[in-house]
Amino acid sequence: MRELVQEYLTGPSSVLQQHKNADTMVVLMKVYEEEDEAYQDLVTMATQFYQYLLQPFRDMRELATLYKLEILKSLQYDNLGPKRVAALQKDAEEWTKRAENAVCSIQDITVNYFKETVKALGAMHKQMEQDQERFGKTTWASALPRLENLKCMLTKETLQHLRARELCLKQKRTGIRKNLENLSEQEENLTLVEELEIQYYETQLELYNVQLEVLKHEELLLIVQLDTLRRQIKEKQDEVVYYDTCENPEELKVIEQTMGQHYANLSEMTMLRQKTKQLETKRGTVCARRANLRNKKDQCEASHRQRLQQAEESKKRFQQHHSIQIKRDKQKEEEKKKKAWISQERQKTLERLKTFREKCPAHVVLKTSRPQPFSPKLPRSITQQAAVPSPPPSSRARAAPEQPKSTLLVEAKESKAPPQNSPADTPVQIFVTAGDSEQQKLSEGPVVSPSSPPPPPPPPPPLPRCLGRKQRGPSPVEDTASNRG
Repeated sequence: MRELVQEYLTGPSSVLQQHKNADTMVVLMKVYEEEDEAYQDLVTMATQFYQYLLQPFRDMRELATLYKLEILKSLQYDNLGPKRVAALQKDAEEWTKRAENAVCSIQDITVNYFKETVKALGAMHKQMEQDQERFGKTTWASALPRLENLKCMLTKETLQHLRARELCLKQKRTGIRKNLENLSEQEENLTLVEELEIQYYETQLELYNVQLEVLKHEELLLIVQLDTLRRQIKEKQDEVVYYDTCENPEELKVIEQTMGQHYANLSEMTMLRQKTKQLETKRGTVCARRANLRNKKDQCEASHRQRLQQAEESKKRFQQHHSIQIKRDKQKEEEKKKKAWISQERQKTLERLKTFREKCPAHVVLKTSRPQPFSPKLPRSITQQAAVPSPPPSSRARAAPEQPKSTLLVEAKESKAPPQNSPADTPVQIFVTAGDSEQQKLSEGPVVSPSSPPPPPPPPPPLPRCLGRKQRGPSPVEDTASNRG
């Protein structure tokens, strides 16, 4: 159904594109006839579609009204207990709400229907005004009645659309008023009452605007009707009656008949003038109503502005008196958010640890390690050398001759000194997994413990024969031995 309506909506738009090709007034009048037929088809299909949409809400409205009347009759004539009366009253309120909701839905659908028709008529009227610019006054006289009729139809459809909107706004205003009546006079509801009052003022201002638009289009409709009547009066006045000379008495009778038609035209002119006066008086009353309504709107706007100023002043006063409490409340809210975030992160961390333990289970091994003793007598370079793992024997044998003998003796003597107890020489327990303990054992194999003495230096290499016969000076080792002796 909706697709059919969309197809019929595209019908007038496709006909409107033919206006550019119409060069003569005869062709244009044919296009106007096709356009009128397309609009009638659109109205027919749109009426069927919107009637189909309205039917369930109409049924709900009738059903709700019927149940409500039956409940009211039973409450009025039947002898019921208090619980039953309370239950029936509650049911009556529910059915009343359902009926009101159905009425609101019906009004909304009606607004949408007239919106579509106004849109189609507005496009037709706009196109006809564009066509009027292409033709002269005498040529356009044949299409002038259609233009007036189209203006009248557009104004009437717009009036119906605006009146449907007016009903919707009145229903909304009634709902706000009921909400205000149901609120109890408590300090907690004061802010809600202020908000509802502001909404009521805004709805009332919107209603005044719609009512002013209604009066404006009523005046436009009267203007269109007045223009039509004035055009007809002018056409009657411009009619010319020609009289021929009479040769026979029978011809006088014919003249009398024509004079009767002339008098009939004069009576029609008087009737048209009377209608014109009536329409002018109606236009005057509409203008007076518009002025009165405009004054009411100005008063409503002034009271609305005053109400908004009072609301802003009360808000500022409240903030000034309760600024410290508001800051405290904000701080409390921030602390609560922070604590909630911390607890949330902690919970996430615990969940990650739990999942990790479930995925990778490991055995715990208890191991004690003794830290390296620190000797204050040794210099920093020697302690660093002792901390480094010793190289393999082959590399040790190659590196030994490069060191002087004095340093080797000093290292051997100082290594034999007993280690001093230090406060850092305490056992430390470290939890290591099974895999880590095996890797540590393999890595600790070639390392020499710091408490064991260093290995003795290798013997010096033999001197060559040529140098053995020469007189040698005392070696550094002998000097040190003699000094000690």
